[in-house]
Amino acid sequence: MDNLTLKTDELSKVLLQISHIRLPYFNEEYHSHDYYELALILKGYGKRKVCEKIDNFNPYDLVLIKKNILHSWKCDDIFYQGHQKLNTEAILLKFNDILLENLSFVPQSNHFIKFINNIEDVMAFNLNIAKKIKPLLLGAICKDGLEQISIILQIFHIISTENSKEFFSEPIEIRENNTARMTKIANFTLKNFRKKISLDEVADVANLTKSAFCRYFKKEKGKNYIDYVNELRIMYASDLLKNTEMSIIQIGLEAGFENNSHFFGVFKKVVKKTPLQYRKMQLSNV
Repeated sequence: MDNLTLKTDELSKVLLQISHIRLPYFNEEYHSHDYYELALILKGYGKRKVCEKIDNFNPYDLVLIKKNILHSWKCDDIFYQGHQKLNTEAILLKFNDILLENLSFVPQSNHFIKFINNIEDVMAFNLNIAKKIKPLLLGAICKDGLEQISIILQIFHIISTENSKEFFSEPIEIRENNTARMTKIANFTLKNFRKKISLDEVADVANLTKSAFCRYFKKEKGKNYIDYVNELRIMYASDLLKNTEMSIIQIGLEAGFENNSHFFGVFKKVVKKTPLQYRKMQLSNV
């Protein structure tokens, strides 16, 4: 590492910026920029839009966005309703081509440079990778110079060599020839999961009969549609249990369950705890 020397005529053009941000909510306009961005969400949830594709984001969502790619993060509506315990937190690592060019003289960076050049627009990483990256990003914030570069190279090495990663440009678990149809289904579901959704409605979105839709979705996702919707509702309810003082009854209704017994039953099935047990466990960890 001691042999790393940035070209003096380009030093002022190098962008390497790490930001630890805390906000009441994310509400970014659809935008792009001329630098790369590695974004790790620590708190908050909502919708992430990249190149006209929409997906959920939640804590430990980790994505690498290439330069000049349109994207945005927007929290769910409940974040704008003044709940004191709801807030957002993220760490952003921004860097440009000048940094990559200078790092190309460091052998440890070669694999990452090849890796990032092969990304079409965005790559999303799984939970295990995000947990490895978090302490490194936090550590890099407190460093500068070669110490910081050394940590950044560790981060680049992890995300470019780990096998557990997925191209967000092809939505998770969606085959290329079915992307358009499944994207419509996903967008419809993310927009409406807190309301009652009939199979007839979503089948119409997919331009399939109800029976054909059920077969199609099970084949593509490995689970039936109702289970998929309920998992989204439970994920949403879990955040409300942890981050708000809303009653459990209110939370069940807010998450889209029509009655308490259904909410309690599905929650216990998915989380292996009752909503009350889950809330107490979260409070004890604070």
